[in-house]
Amino acid sequence: MTCSICGKKIEGFGNNAWPIKEGICCDECNNKQVVPLRIFLSGVLKDTVAVVKPNNTVEFNEHKEGLNLKDAQRYVEGYIELLNVKHKHFYLIVNEEGRLKNLPYNELAYKLFGLDVVGNLIGILGQHPQLLGTDAHAGN
Repeated sequence: MTCSICGKKIEGFGNNAWPIKEGICCDECNNKQVVPLRIFLSGVLKDTVAVVKPNNTVEFNEHKEGLNLKDAQRYVEGYIELLNVKHKHFYLIVNEEGRLKNLPYNELAYKLFGLDVVGNLIGILGQHPQLLGTDAHAGN
């Protein structure tokens, strides 16, 4: 059996890969991606930003002081766009020019939030978007 996330051989029984993929995953992907994403989606990680990437991986970053504009731009790799949707208790941010730059489609973002986006997507738990700054084009 191979992991549906990383493609490596699975030792033992494997784990449910949802919500990242259908099928099963290895212990490493389960511990580093699946379980942290499930915990993040439950809404208990208040100081954590999830960066959902087009390659079906999720990066978690702690921001005790709140997410600043420079970090948000770094995560989406360009200018930010706060999506006009609040999914449950998350604010969602993408690269404003993602389609113009032909960034890859983010299938995992669609599975998690039902949004057709390209490039990285940032999920912020309950943090008011005004904390990001007032000018999304500044400091790029």
